[in-house]
Amino acid sequence: MSQPHIQDALIEAIDEQALPRLRSVTSIEDYFAFVSGHTFRHKLFDWPDVKIIVDVARGDLAAARALRDANIDRWRDNPAHDDESRARYRRVRQLCARLDADDRPGLAALLHEWEAITVRNLKIERLWEPTPFPLELEA
Repeated sequence: MSQPHIQDALIEAIDEQALPRLRSVTSIEDYFAFVSGHTFRHKLFDWPDVKIIVDVARGDLAAARALRDANIDRWRDNPAHDDESRARYRRVRQLCARLDADDRPGLAALLHEWEAITVRNLKIERLWEPTPFPLELEA
């Protein structure tokens, strides 16, 4: 950071390399494709409690139900889990309950609620443009 003009080089790199790639992501499917090639792709594809949320948002309820069936025992309330895991699994169980009821509007409402919380926590309200999930567009 002590090199002269490093800030200018950083701004140029962001403008010319990062932003064009990020701006090309205009849908959840674009995001899914982008993440699938990322070094940390396992955080989405190998973590069922994250993947089920993405599958629901994408409208792939069959894949979400398969994940639910394979992992529901792991997501049960367990005093051995730390507070963060219990909270995460409680949210996943909320999703599963609406999935069980085939409540597409309820699933979408839950996803939008979580999305709004994330936007507030990241303090990016000025950048956020709420849009329907594919789940809602297929209904």
